[in-house]
Amino acid sequence: MEKTKMEEKNIRLVTELNVPAVLPFKEVDLFSIIVNLVDNAIEAIEREHMTDATVRIKMSLRREYFYIRVVNPVPENTDKASILKLSTSKGNTNEHGYGTKIIRRLAESYNGFSVFSVENGEFIAEVMLNILNEGDGKKS
Repeated sequence: MEKTKMEEKNIRLVTELNVPAVLPFKEVDLFSIIVNLVDNAIEAIEREHMTDATVRIKMSLRREYFYIRVVNPVPENTDKASILKLSTSKGNTNEHGYGTKIIRRLAESYNGFSVFSVENGEFIAEVMLNILNEGDGKKS
């Protein structure tokens, strides 16, 4: 679904996936994290009217964590602090702006964490989910 959105908007997708066949997370939770990360990347590219953009997704195991990283370009002149506020740019803030909150909540529910940064003209979203002590996936 997200790949189709990207194709329609001429956004390239580069993936590096090393994912085990079985993960100890609820599929709906993992899906929610990935879709929110990718949607945020697509929306950022669209908002800035960027052409020739690429979104890079990496998923792999890192010791006791399942690591997810999504990277998208940001304009060079963009204020780093304003990007890292992670607030929605959509008109109706009652219906939008929940993506990063959902990502953080789900990461924490699996004894993990999320980190968002801007480096070298790129927005980097990283999520770590603990695979050994996977949590209950129920925290809100």
